[in-house]
Amino acid sequence: MSAQKIRNSIMAVAVAGLLAAATACSSSESRPPQDLTPESLLAYLSDHDMPFTHAGYQSPMPFRSMNGFERRAGVTGEFTWEAEKLWIHEFVGPGEALVAATRIRPDGSGYMMPTRSGGWVGGGGYGTPGPVRYYLNGKIIAVHLGDSPEVPKALEKLMGEPFAGAYEGGTEADLEERIPAAEGMWQEITPEAEFLSYEKFGEGSSGITYRILYRANLTRSFACSGESDFLNEVSGDEIHVNLVQRIVDTSVVPLTEPCDIRLEWIETSAIVQRLTSGKTYKVSMNGEQVATFTAS
Repeated sequence: MSAQKIRNSIMAVAVAGLLAAATACSSSESRPPQDLTPESLLAYLSDHDMPFTHAGYQSPMPFRSMNGFERRAGVTGEFTWEAEKLWIHEFVGPGEALVAATRIRPDGSGYMMPTRSGGWVGGGGYGTPGPVRYYLNGKIIAVHLGDSPEVPKALEKLMGEPFAGAYEGGTEADLEERIPAAEGMWQEITPEAEFLSYEKFGEGSSGITYRILYRANLTRSFACSGESDFLNEVSGDEIHVNLVQRIVDTSVVPLTEPCDIRLEWIETSAIVQRLTSGKTYKVSMNGEQVATFTAS
């Protein structure tokens, strides 16, 4: 091989190495860090001319009620810089932060309470100085409100794209599309239940209302239970009471702290409305017939 060809080969290898190194460096820089802390987040913002200062410890719902929520002096809570606001929420582990993130409505306008009826209730509680964006990285959730384009750029570099809020893509997408780590995190359980009795609860122009009384073993932790579906359905002469709860599958999302709150054999009731006077109804719980009564 000629000397020129050797030099060309060496040059090609060198250029290829430089390109590979540059690509690796660029790829590494583009990936959010995995060991983000409130301190490093605030330091990064300050180093990039966004010196947020601590303004208080109040953390709006739902985060302050979540299992594993932490409050540390000067580095968690509310921060301000010029007209921008930033909340930094820290949890004991990534699992607890992930569960908290699943509470937030995609458009950032509210949060989900695990009530009997399920669904979105409440509000973000952050005020409205500008668009709101929610970010998740490890055990940190950051919430930014404001119009500055620089803050979202910095937060995306550190934490990845927002998973909820007023941004392009902040729509009613499936949870797993917004937060891939949430895929498979919920498991459905059917609580044990025991029928007790029934009683008339009221009467109006739309019909008669009864209560179906029963005891059940329930999971009532806001930290690790999802929507509870206590569906009371009247179909013809049948009353169906179905109990289903969604709880975190800890084999998919490990939690640093246990969070199940078991309510053992608590007495509760199901309300059924618009019953017809003189009509006989069959009552079933989770598919098993438990009683028959005539509305009067």
